[in-house]
Amino acid sequence: MKYPRKDLDEIDYAILDLLQADGRMSLSELGRQIGMSPVAVSDRIARMTDMGVIEGFTVSINKERMGLPTHAFMITDLVPPEKRREFDAVIDSIPQIIAYYHVMSGGKEAILNIYCRDYDQLIDLQTKLARIVTYSTFIVEPQPRKEIIVSSDIIKQSCSGALTATGLYRCFLHIGKIYNKTTYHRKIRSSVFVSRPGGFFILPRFIPAALPA
Repeated sequence: MKYPRKDLDEIDYAILDLLQADGRMSLSELGRQIGMSPVAVSDRIARMTDMGVIEGFTVSINKERMGLPTHAFMITDLVPPEKRREFDAVIDSIPQIIAYYHVMSGGKEAILNIYCRDYDQLIDLQTKLARIVTYSTFIVEPQPRKEIIVSSDIIKQSCSGALTATGLYRCFLHIGKIYNKTTYHRKIRSSVFVSRPGGFFILPRFIPAALPA
């Protein structure tokens, strides 16, 4: 089976699968599950870290229990050039926007991932943006399913030597018929949101380190 990277093998992908499911798994347990010594596993993790494949280990926080139960996505229309600077300044000033994705196609500007204390705080946020750009807001709730991870099975089913637009679309169909729930990390370098063939392709702009107040 071909993989996107020729310098990673089946064992490397198995380690990545296990670490994405449990980032605190010990070297001895990793080794037990894949049939290698802890030292050999440690060497592979260090190599993938040096390669930039592993960028770090994070904690997944339950935002509802942190007092941020209102979760919404906002899709903005294209921002007029004369309002670009004001738009960027407002986005940077709103800590409730925990992720900003620049839309690469589909006639839209951005997709904003938002967590708020309540609907009043969300309305205040919408008011700040309404004078700059038109938008659509979608209030969502988590579904009872596992966290999505980029597993080796997805890569094997979706890729043939390189990630193409068709491969990405198949990949995201495979992991949940579009979007359900995903973990955002501060150092994500690229991502994609596909609504349908010919839909949105996006790249993240920034992901703040801290939770909104």
